[in-house]
Amino acid sequence: MFMRITWGQLQPGAWDPFMVKYHEVADPATPGLLARWVVQDTNNTDSMFAITLWDTRESIRAWETSDDYRGRFLPAVEPFMIGSYSVSVSEVRYACPPPPPG
Repeated sequence: MFMRITWGQLQPGAWDPFMVKYHEVADPATPGLLARWVVQDTNNTDSMFAITLWDTRESIRAWETSDDYRGRFLPAVEPFMIGSYSVSVSEVRYACPPPPPG
C-alpha cells in the first residue's frame, strides 16, 4: 500500500472555493484509490496537504499520467495554489488501525 502526499500553499482566503472545486473533481471511483484526505495546517492556515492512499504504486502512476488528472483535476485546483508544491510517494510500513483489505 502506498501514500501520496501533496503539500501546497493556497492563495489567502481561497479555502472555501478550493474545497468546492476539489469536491467537483476528486473522483472517489479512481482505480486503486483507497482513501483521500485534504487537511489544513493549523500553524499556517493557507498551507494544505492532500493525502491519498493507494493499493499499488502502479495505480498512482496510472492516475498521475491519466487524461483525467492532467486535463481535468490539475487545471481545476492549480489556480488556487501559490508558487510551487511538492509531492511525495511513500510505502506504508505500519498502519493502526490496519488498512482495509485489498
